[in-house]
Amino acid sequence: MLLRRVIFLVIIIGLAFPVLAQQSSSKSTLTVMSFNVRYINQKDGVNNWDNRKEKVAEVIASNNVDIAGLQEPWKDQIRDLKKLLPDYAWFGWSRDNGKSKGEFVPIFYKKDKFAVVEKGIFWLSETPEKIGSKGWDVKYPRIVVWARFKENLSGKEFYFFNTHLGGDIARFESAKLLRSKIDEMADGLPVIVTGDFNSVPDSPPYETMINGNYKGINAGRALTTFLAGTKRLYDYVDDNPFIEMRSCDYVNDVANIRLNPKMIAINSAIQVDLSGQVCADSIGTRMYSGVGGQMDFIRGASLSKGGKAFIAMPSTTNKGITRIVPFLNPGAGVVTTRAHVQYIVTEYGVADLYGKTIKQRVKALVNIAHPDHQEKIEREYFELI
Repeated sequence: MLLRRVIFLVIIIGLAFPVLAQQSSSKSTLTVMSFNVRYINQKDGVNNWDNRKEKVAEVIASNNVDIAGLQEPWKDQIRDLKKLLPDYAWFGWSRDNGKSKGEFVPIFYKKDKFAVVEKGIFWLSETPEKIGSKGWDVKYPRIVVWARFKENLSGKEFYFFNTHLGGDIARFESAKLLRSKIDEMADGLPVIVTGDFNSVPDSPPYETMINGNYKGINAGRALTTFLAGTKRLYDYVDDNPFIEMRSCDYVNDVANIRLNPKMIAINSAIQVDLSGQVCADSIGTRMYSGVGGQMDFIRGASLSKGGKAFIAMPSTTNKGITRIVPFLNPGAGVVTTRAHVQYIVTEYGVADLYGKTIKQRVKALVNIAHPDHQEKIEREYFELI
């Protein structure tokens, strides 16, 4: 949560995971909620917990939430919610002693949809493994509860972190610690973070979580070489120290791009053939656009430690013509070669082509083409080779 006055947030998250080249992938949609339910306080009068608990449970159930990160409940409140939400399981530990004393930041999840692969807790302090430790300028201990979930239907895995930040210095230092823990633990898996951050979007704790403080170069800056848009955009970037404008020979330099760990490059294409060649600048012999920085960022991300390079596109044009083809149109230019391509993504899945044989690539790309075209694409390819 970004503000105290905001009670809860519902997020619909589409998770697309890279899969083996021989497989296709479907989208998994998760409904995630962050909800500060407020601790039991007898001074709340008509808003006391006994009068609110059914409403709290109703908010979670009526939004069909898959996973909810809660803040501030005590053990008695968790017991009440468990009774009112029979389709959910939960786990968590108290912030005071790691058992049952004090506030929790529990995670509730649909028990028939997810399995918990592993879970844990750490304290937001200079000694995060020390039970009950307080960090910086907080009055009470603060914690993060996390889990590695597995979706039962698809087998896909992801990490989930839930927290409640406090203090002034501590909010910033806690955000740094949380971000570093995520980078250390996630190992390339998708990550979802919920919490009451007690922060606004332009505050240091918030920016620490979302900006590039962990970049290899130009840390804490959004780096670009050009931009175009509305007056609102220009007003935002004007004299904004977070935005750094540099020339193309710097921004698109593969030697610079690769210095950023876990660099992710996402580009688009006009056509991709079944060997993995990517055309992004022409329609047959007609030039449609420039090549831009596609090859620079494909190569830079591939060389980055933990980096990945994606070509993402719809499976068909707006006229229903397939973009995945047996062979590129005559005269079409190759922007990214089949030797450099990594992942191709459509609405039907992800094909991991890196290091694969041509036969494996054909199968992977046919699987993510539009179903109406799959048989024809494969047949035409094998008829002509």
